[in-house]
Amino acid sequence: MDATLPCDCVIDASDMLADTSLADQLEGEFDVYAIGDCATPLNIGNAISTGNLTARNC
Repeated sequence: MDATLPCDCVIDASDMLADTSLADQLEGEFDVYAIGDCATPLNIGNAISTGNLTARNC
């Protein structure tokens, strides 16, 4: 299917699966916190709130 979309649209066709593989690989060298959809795919509100809470508690 072909479609023309306005340039201010964002299409997210990713699957809703947690993926912490990058965080797991970096964990030994850096302080890494898996937040939002990376840890628990839900919605943008969850991603923002977990990011905010993690930043406040680092």
